[in-house]
Amino acid sequence: MVACVSTETFVDKSRFVINLDATKEKDFIEMSSLFDKENVDVIALDTIFDEALIGSMDKIAFCDDYLLVLDAYVAKKLLVFDKKGQFIRQLGSIGQGPSEYVFPRDFTYDTDSGIVYVLDFDSQKINLYHIASGEFIKSMPCPTGISNIQYYDGLIYGNTYMPIAGKEKEFLLAIIDAKSGELLDCHIDPVQYNAGWSGRLANTGGPFLNYGRNGIRFSNLFSNTVFREDSERGIVPYLSIESQKWMTKEDLEGININSVEGAMKLYTMDNYSDIHDYIEHDSIFVCRIQNKINNCYVFADFSSGDICWSGSLQENILFDHVGTNLLNLTFGECTNSGVYYYVSPAQKDLFFHYRNKLSSQGKEKLGLLMSDNGENYNGIILYYEFKK
Repeated sequence: MVACVSTETFVDKSRFVINLDATKEKDFIEMSSLFDKENVDVIALDTIFDEALIGSMDKIAFCDDYLLVLDAYVAKKLLVFDKKGQFIRQLGSIGQGPSEYVFPRDFTYDTDSGIVYVLDFDSQKINLYHIASGEFIKSMPCPTGISNIQYYDGLIYGNTYMPIAGKEKEFLLAIIDAKSGELLDCHIDPVQYNAGWSGRLANTGGPFLNYGRNGIRFSNLFSNTVFREDSERGIVPYLSIESQKWMTKEDLEGININSVEGAMKLYTMDNYSDIHDYIEHDSIFVCRIQNKINNCYVFADFSSGDICWSGSLQENILFDHVGTNLLNLTFGECTNSGVYYYVSPAQKDLFFHYRNKLSSQGKEKLGLLMSDNGENYNGIILYYEFKK
């Protein structure tokens, strides 16, 4: 029996606060300050089977011994690989049938049961599959207006981009029973926590900043706050980044964000927004935010008091100090032991451009893969283990 989550009003301040305006700037942050230089793994995805080939990697996740890769926009399929990148199967397929989907916008999983939940955005339903066998379990409807999902402890958390039927006001987060698809509760007022914006725009990589092993971490495009679930208090503020330059409701007035002109204006404004690439390990927090079209990497170690920010996160383990943005390294998943990044087939050109900047370890790990200039490339995943 799933307990209904508390609906208490948000009155608590965030547990962790970063004052960006009072934070020192560094020329760059090195990946070796976070990760063990000797423990990096490279997973090249299988190219033997036509079914394994993908056009883009829009989300990756590891569920026990399985690697899940979503190609939401090109091939529109969810693939299962083993931890070495060898292809196993596809989950579901394109179509209108009970076990099929039209647009697999997102997925999430329950490690304990081995069930994968796939959100079909066009039909607003969730398909359930067994990851080990590929068996289709069932399909269940979800509340209209859900664009991203995450499973945790018997519940599916959904990001909403439109008013939910039966609710008098708008919310950013819906809580759904993972067995029935029934809407249990709604949380987070967009006026209070997202500069008044409740539309479809969400953070880079989605509003869920982790993969549910250690609870929920949720934010939204204009919110300076990361939320988490609490068994007694419901959804509460957890981490806040404070700045006089953070995007406000007044900054957005008169801008049609859904238009090309509005989007261009948004990205020329000297304001912060969009918490993503979120890493949480012990007392260390790292994330990336946007300012105009520029990256801003925020680093905080609350145990030592070391807090800084930089415009560059440098890959200095496999490469000789190359910015992660230049390499097209996309943040994939943060686990208890490390972080996964990936380079999609659609983004490989810049990555291969810097093969002359490989370190000695990079040549050992990536040299053979990069020797053919990407002619036999189906995407790679890089795993960096945290320092002990």
